[in-house]
Amino acid sequence: MQAQDRTPIEKTVTEIWSEVLKTDDIRPDDDFFDLGGTSLGLISVVMKMSERFGVPLDTGIVTKGATVASLAGSVREKIEHASPQSPIEKAVAKVWAEVLKTDEIGLHDDFFDLGGTSLGLISVVMKMSERFGVPLETSIVTQGATVASLASAVNEKLSNVTNREAV
Repeated sequence: MQAQDRTPIEKTVTEIWSEVLKTDDIRPDDDFFDLGGTSLGLISVVMKMSERFGVPLDTGIVTKGATVASLAGSVREKIEHASPQSPIEKAVAKVWAEVLKTDEIGLHDDFFDLGGTSLGLISVVMKMSERFGVPLETSIVTQGATVASLASAVNEKLSNVTNREAV
């Protein structure tokens, strides 16, 4: 696999490995320990990955192997299944839970993949408008129909309202 064929997550994991292992010759299926990595080095890699990707990781992510490809896959899974953290993310997830009738909502789950419909999305936007006290339109999903993207859109809308009131 050419470097340009790697996913963004694989590229980032490779960059971190390069920093720790002091080498640029790293392929997706190379084993960290075969390249001279140590357990302490792996802990450093996991901490840097956790920081870079913004998700909690531990050394247990190497259970599928200590390769760039396997670690990138584990990070991708963690990101996809991350839970809402901020108050706005939690509030958006709560509205989704009411509309979708499920509590299994991750930060990066797509509304439509969870069984949501266009009418359901309209209901979500109306409930979010009420909850946050700002007018929202269904166009807020242009950044994506995930809790993370909707929370970001709500944050932006709230910032705009606050900034206008300050003027």
